Amino acid sequence: GGLSIFGANATAKEIDDDELYMVKSSYYALISEMDHNLGLLFDSLKETGQWDNTLIVFTSDHGEMMGDHWFMGKLGFHEKSYHIPLVIRDPTRLARDEFSSEKFCFTENVDIMPTILEWFDIKSPHQCDGRSVIPILEKHRGKEPEYIPIGWRSAAHYEVNYSSWGQLEDVNDFHGKSLGLKSPDECYLCVTQEDRFKLVYFLGNLPPLLFDL
Repeated sequence: GGLSIFGANATAKEIDDDELYMVKSSYYALISEMDHNLGLLFDSLKETGQWDNTLIVFTSDHGEMMGDHWFMGKLGFHEKSYHIPLVIRDPTRLARDEFSSEKFCFTENVDIMPTILEWFDIKSPHQCDGRSVIPILEKHRGKEPEYIPIGWRSAAHYEVNYSSWGQLEDVNDFHGKSLGLKSPDECYLCVTQEDRFKLVYFLGNLPPLLFDL
């Protein structure tokens, strides 16, 4: 049969170089299509006079391994899975002049909702876990170019249960048996990532991993 990859249904070692080339070609073709359609959208905003009063937030829910470290899809704890873009264009007069500037601080998708609400002068609900990044964008909050709000997160944290990654022939089977794990409840990995180091901790008495980034 032909190649069929959806999400995490395969590892890179299960497909040959030609198939992997096809996967990468298709992925980058989709990026080109998205880029083209964003251009059409931006042109329309300019033509209709909405460009200067529209907040643009460009991000993603996850990355794509595409064969790196023998993974496909969004598997694992590597940068290509979890390091996603967050590009914001704030057209207001309070925004910093250098629209192309790059800020290094840990953001998460839970920050998007509070950011949009603050831009509209709407208070975030109490149950929101994230924080608005508007203070980082605005030049009047501080004179230093790398201004980060007090109390902003200094690390990223996430955890994953990998017991059902990919396709399993037996519904009672789970990934981790070959590692000596006794149940799917032991198939958890927890990650703490700071500016330089990333620690991956596994349940089930598996040894941790420390990466110097």
